[in-house]
Amino acid sequence: MSTVLRPLGCRIIVKCDDEIFEDGVTRGEDGKLYQGGGLIQIPDNVAENYERQAMTGTIIAVGNVMNADFNLQKGHRILFGRYAGDWVPDRLDGYKECRMMDEDDVVCVLEEEA
Repeated sequence: MSTVLRPLGCRIIVKCDDEIFEDGVTRGEDGKLYQGGGLIQIPDNVAENYERQAMTGTIIAVGNVMNADFNLQKGHRILFGRYAGDWVPDRLDGYKECRMMDEDDVVCVLEEEA
């Protein structure tokens, strides 16, 4: 039997995209940032700038909102702060790399140009 999370109020559950950094920077298995295909470790003082970047994700659940100003829907791709919301525990099946957050944590909705 699997658990289904149903957010309350103006809360949403977001499935985070893989971390994408500028300039070909990737995160190694040790949690540190590397450049050049994992050959060059980025110093901690420079890595702070990459850690400040916003993250993207897809909304997988929306609370039962009665507010007309609430514009977020399931399936929207959004941009949010790196430290926004709380991580959903990994022990819940199907919710790996997901966060619970308030509507106010969302910076913008990402839309494809026609």
